[in-house]
Amino acid sequence: MSHDNQPSHKKNPEDGEDEIEIEDEDFFDGYEGSATRSAEVMPPRSLDHIDVTSLSPSAGDAGEVRSTDLEFDPSLRPLDRSLMTMSLGFGAQSDFEPGSMPLNDYSSRTALSPRPDHSLAGLAVMDLPFYLRLEALTSSTIGPSSASSDLAAAVAVTSSLVDQEVDFKIQASIAEWSCALTSRGGARCTFTVRLWRKSAELVLESSRLSGDAHTFIQAHRSLLAFTTGAPPPARPAAPPFPPMPVLGLEDSMEQFVMSCKASIASGMLDAALEGAQVLAGLSADSGSRGILHRCEVVPVLVNFLKSEPSTVLQVGCDAELLTMVCLANLAEEPVAQSALLETGCVAMLLERVRDGNFEDRSMRREAARALRSLAADQAGADSIIRQVGKDRLTAWVETTFGEGLLDERMKADVVAVKDRIEERWVVVST
Repeated sequence: MSHDNQPSHKKNPEDGEDEIEIEDEDFFDGYEGSATRSAEVMPPRSLDHIDVTSLSPSAGDAGEVRSTDLEFDPSLRPLDRSLMTMSLGFGAQSDFEPGSMPLNDYSSRTALSPRPDHSLAGLAVMDLPFYLRLEALTSSTIGPSSASSDLAAAVAVTSSLVDQEVDFKIQASIAEWSCALTSRGGARCTFTVRLWRKSAELVLESSRLSGDAHTFIQAHRSLLAFTTGAPPPARPAAPPFPPMPVLGLEDSMEQFVMSCKASIASGMLDAALEGAQVLAGLSADSGSRGILHRCEVVPVLVNFLKSEPSTVLQVGCDAELLTMVCLANLAEEPVAQSALLETGCVAMLLERVRDGNFEDRSMRREAARALRSLAADQAGADSIIRQVGKDRLTAWVETTFGEGLLDERMKADVVAVKDRIEERWVVVST
């Protein structure tokens, strides 16, 4: 290849840098300028050759720079606090116009609860700040705001959440309920409920934080209907489970279960969460529990729970909950009870039976349900006593049952386990 008409370099003795020498001016045809400006059109050899003023804005550009601080007007552009993206199909599907129904009279009910986290003492409904925007799909005006109506609405919200078996705590000073709802099939959502005062009107607002959107929407509709006195919305029917006799379905189901089992055993929390969610949904159907037992998922579930995944971020807490749901569902089947007892899971279940907080109370409730199923017959109760020992069981009964549980469902399961153990206490020798 010929290198004619190419620029050559020679050393400049004054500054120690290369100087470009042009042998043929036709080489720069097509460039702006002449050959005498060759150093300007050639790319710079280092950052030292770049003029800093070319990178900074000039005085003429000052008028084109936008000042977002000066242009932002909170009253015209309120903040949208919701990260929930749902279609408008989830919008007002109730049989009443929000605000048109009179608020139920709950003034006869007490505003104070024996549970510290359910107390409405010091209730204060705040004025809606001008810079906040209410949830478009899950907020409604329920009537005029006054001291009596605010308290009545707060009692109604609390009663509705209790009826829906929602775990929650109340921050009465700002009229806010922090909620967590879990179904036996593994559907879970966390959300907040808030009462606001806006233009002398009382507004009920629900805001989903995480989890299943359909579960949240159903909870909000029931809450709104209960507060306004309207009939509760009809609950959607569960989709039918595919029949087992279909040719090849059972084999494909086992392969699917094995893949979920491998996800839980992988040690990766995100994969374990997905696998536990699928298995929890399958275990809710009694027809599929036999397949889960044949695939030997119980040892994998117990080992995962013993690793205490809840100590690692929120994904670990969700994975632990769904795993416990699956374990409690399997414990209802006699064919799986022996597999549960063989894994030595009783001590792990006993440690989890306590009130905890509203976020993990559903997991602890499932642990109590699993213990009740395991202690339902004589063989299971005897195995619990032998596996744990009488001394530890005595201490557990004194601390858990003696001090009292706030959760009624958990307390009922603990009482049933206590009665079964007492029946076999003398027979079993340790």
